[in-house]
This record gives sequence, C-alpha cells and structure tokens, in this order.
Amino acid sequence: MLANAFLSRFCKKNEVNLKGFTPEAMAQMESYRWPGNVRELRNIVERMAILCDSDRIGLGHLPPEIRQAPTQPAATPIPQNWDEFRRLKQQVRDAAVQELERRFLIQSLQRSSGNVSKAAEEVGMQRTNFHALMRKYGLSAESGGSGV
Repeated sequence: MLANAFLSRFCKKNEVNLKGFTPEAMAQMESYRWPGNVRELRNIVERMAILCDSDRIGLGHLPPEIRQAPTQPAATPIPQNWDEFRRLKQQVRDAAVQELERRFLIQSLQRSSGNVSKAAEEVGMQRTNFHALMRKYGLSAESGGSGV
C-alpha cells in the first residue's frame, strides 16, 4: 500500500506516467524485510520510477538486494525442548504485535492525511504515546500519511 502511494505521489509531482507495479514485482517487494523501513521503501520506489522504461515497474527494475531476496520466509525450526518452545512462542507473539502496531499507525495516519494529532485523537490515544510508537517504527507523519 505504501509503495503504491509513494509511486503515485512521485509520478504526480514529477509528471511521470507509470501505472504501478507488476504483480511479480509487488510480490517480491512484499517478501523483502525492508531493514531501512519506510524511508528505504520511499527512496527505492522513487529510484525505480526514474529508471523505469515501461509503464509498470517490474522485477527487472528492482534493486538486486530486493530481486534476490528469498520469496518465502525460512521455515521456523521446531523447538527441541520446552524452554526453546516458550522463547520461540514469545518471539512469534512479539513479531505479530509489532507488525500489527506498525500497520495500525500507518492506517491511522492515512485516514488523517498525516495529521498526527488528529490520528491520535481518532484512535483514542494521547498524542505523545502515538508519537512514541511512530518513533519506535521509524515512521513520520509524511511516510504514514501517504500510506505501504
């Protein structure tokens, strides 16, 4: 969702006529871990838009680190004892909560057009707590307001 929003904004701002991403490119982008978070996504989308020589961004336009990333997550090894099981179970919970928080923030910011105070109020949070969560995930009002 953010990739499409970044592409749309870039195309509008620079008068570029791209229709979006091919399904293959989007699937590959979705499987990438994005260690640089939203800023990395925005920068890569803009770079691909500049270099794209067709009406859609395809696999060939993706940077090598994304194009060569594994498309399916590695299988989680089965724990060998109860302690390993409990640690893995907690890691899975933590990862799920983090993903849910990140998506919650992004969608809240999108609904409020990037207005943090309005987003916090609409979801029933104090603005300072909303900002703290945004910092935790490296989000800005600009990045969340335009939507991954």
